[in-house]
Amino acid sequence: MPLTNATTNMLMRGFVIQRWNDRIRPLPLVEIDRFALTMISSFIIGNILESNTESRLDWDFIIYGSIYDLFRKLRFYDMKSTVQRRIKDSFPDEWTNMNDKLLYELKYLVPNHLYQKLRSYRAFVTSEHGNLPWDKLITSSDLGYSFAVLRAAQRLSTYYEFKTVIHTYNKDQKVLNDLLGALSTFEFLPGIGGTTSLTEENSKLYSFMKSIHSLRFQLRWSQAFKLPAASVLGHVGLVSVLSYFLYHELLDQGLASIVSDGNWIATNTFYAALFHDLPEVMTRDIVSPVKEELTSSVPSGDPLRTIEIDMLGELFDKLEYKNVKLNNIIDLLFYYSTGLWKQSTGSAANTASEFATRYVAGGNVAVLCVPSGHIDNNSCIGNEKQLFSHNKKNEYPVLGRLIKAVDLIAAYLEAAQSIRSGITDEELRKAYSLLPTKLAKYDSQWLTYFDISIAASIRSILER
Repeated sequence: MPLTNATTNMLMRGFVIQRWNDRIRPLPLVEIDRFALTMISSFIIGNILESNTESRLDWDFIIYGSIYDLFRKLRFYDMKSTVQRRIKDSFPDEWTNMNDKLLYELKYLVPNHLYQKLRSYRAFVTSEHGNLPWDKLITSSDLGYSFAVLRAAQRLSTYYEFKTVIHTYNKDQKVLNDLLGALSTFEFLPGIGGTTSLTEENSKLYSFMKSIHSLRFQLRWSQAFKLPAASVLGHVGLVSVLSYFLYHELLDQGLASIVSDGNWIATNTFYAALFHDLPEVMTRDIVSPVKEELTSSVPSGDPLRTIEIDMLGELFDKLEYKNVKLNNIIDLLFYYSTGLWKQSTGSAANTASEFATRYVAGGNVAVLCVPSGHIDNNSCIGNEKQLFSHNKKNEYPVLGRLIKAVDLIAAYLEAAQSIRSGITDEELRKAYSLLPTKLAKYDSQWLTYFDISIAASIRSILER
């Protein structure tokens, strides 16, 4: 199913629906930002768990579970969680009916493969397993730890936004204590509780997450007058959801593969999309014209890329913590955000790209295709098909050029949302007019071998 107006409109609500709107807020706190922060938290919590225990997670379950919960938030607007819980407890039939209607709507909003996953998540949550205490669930279900990581990440993201933004102005200690109390039920997960806690303000893990949370305060389109505002955090959240959505279009067309132990292309492409702007934690959002000018003026390489890699190394120093294994997390963050497996400089750094289609083999990144400079290369298209033979856990396959296309789609949607609302200026109109030309390249020269499905999705956006 190509991306429709109804689907993109639903997702773009995430930039409008306000959180904590009964509290003093120094800046807008919107649902798409909270979704992105939740998934970043899930990545950190989940990888700490896998690195320090024998537990193995169903990462795909965590992703599509979070997407279902995002759609539920967007469907029920700003209904407080406490109100939702009371409806669920006191009026279970009405609650079931509300969620049935959501699931019915999703059938016509998302690809069929994704819809089936959303159905299975809803079935799990409403089953006996979904209502067990954590100590019983993790021993009785293969999805126990995965569900616990997702729920812990959701609580943690709520805690961060309240602690760093709301509490400063409202001094509501009861809410803060309630949030900490909810998080305390997850102390069986490494990283939640003790001196290594993601909530312990003196820990390096907390300092790292606070740095990540700063992406919420950085606005895109900083040279344009735009409403609603779009943060870098919200942007990467939108790109990750759309990348996952379009990959499932490939599954619907029979042009992608799922292996028995997990859908690793979908998983790694989602997290690579989520972290593709991670360097902006350190550099802030640098507008595209400035990036292009820097790159074109230095033939020997990209000076900005070298600076980004050096500064990312400084950021990841905050993840060094004795007694907790974090090396794999650092390697993955470098890989997702730069295309490098470890911090590198020189030619490797200059040729690496977060938008490369790639996988890891023997500790080295095998690049199948890079969007910049190779978009007209037919062999690049042939090479890219090889990624489906590397749909394996430890090869970390990433469909990078899909992320690049979706990055442009997301920018187009952000500009269109403001222009259609009557809020625009010269910079915004210029970007809006140029983006279709850039997107058209992915229609005719890359996505055609995937069948017309994704190309149709892009055309449907251009025609609107």
